[in-house]
Amino acid sequence: MEAYVLTVLSMAGIYAILAMSYDLTFGFAGMFSVAHGAFFGIGAYAGALAMLGLDVPFPAAVLLGAALAAVVAMVIAGPASRLEGDYLVVGSLSFAVICYELMINLTGVTRGPMGLPGIPSPRIFGIAFDTPWLLLAVILAILAITALVAARVAFSPYGRILRALKDDPVAVEAAGKSVIRHKVQVMALSAAMAGAAGVVYAAYVNFIDPESFVLRTSFVILVAAVLGGAGTLWGPCLGALFLWIVPEALRFVGIPSGIRGPLNEIAYGCLLLGVVLLRPEGIVGKRRLRTRPRGELA
Repeated sequence: MEAYVLTVLSMAGIYAILAMSYDLTFGFAGMFSVAHGAFFGIGAYAGALAMLGLDVPFPAAVLLGAALAAVVAMVIAGPASRLEGDYLVVGSLSFAVICYELMINLTGVTRGPMGLPGIPSPRIFGIAFDTPWLLLAVILAILAITALVAARVAFSPYGRILRALKDDPVAVEAAGKSVIRHKVQVMALSAAMAGAAGVVYAAYVNFIDPESFVLRTSFVILVAAVLGGAGTLWGPCLGALFLWIVPEALRFVGIPSGIRGPLNEIAYGCLLLGVVLLRPEGIVGKRRLRTRPRGELA
């Protein structure tokens, strides 16, 4: 039972990293993308291939996965930053589909649907982190680093520019700030964090395949951010924990395994719909007060 609880907490920690990184682009900069799962996969494959083929140590693999995801994000962020609303969603969806197809068809590199087995567990300074408690400690350490970087960015003058991008990009441009440059920067940083989470995931499960990075992954990240409270950083972490605990709780209510998977998807959709309708600011989000114009009677 202890190993099971630690597994749930470890996976929740990985998705908390993803949700927090996604919150920088979605919750602060207002960029509604569904490509975050693709950056997650890019980092995972880059780190796994480096550890398997080049015997790269785990810390260097994390940096490599983060760097490659950031570079890819910078390449696509230029054109994507000129898209708004539905067009950005469609563009990011196309990118996610392309990444998935590459993972499937580049069999000489990714082994396609067969995946990459035997990925080594984290080893830092010669110490193997291969027990549930030690693996959880590694995940929490990466989560803490991600939280420090994200908080430093979000709650700084640079973060105020990101919020302005979400509320009024025209005003940001009029103030002499480059909208495109800031969008590219925040997307690259967000993708780097997702890539790092991908390497941690690969080292944790010791096996990855393209099915781990389908569009559903991006959907789960989005639901975690909205559920916890977009624009709060730690709210998406709580949302990720909630999304992992609720489906696991269904295992103990006697639901047949054949319908548990589809039921999880229904639960995700109902949670998202309920939050949007009943508490659009999320679980921990601050409710915005509506101010009355001067002279309006109560």
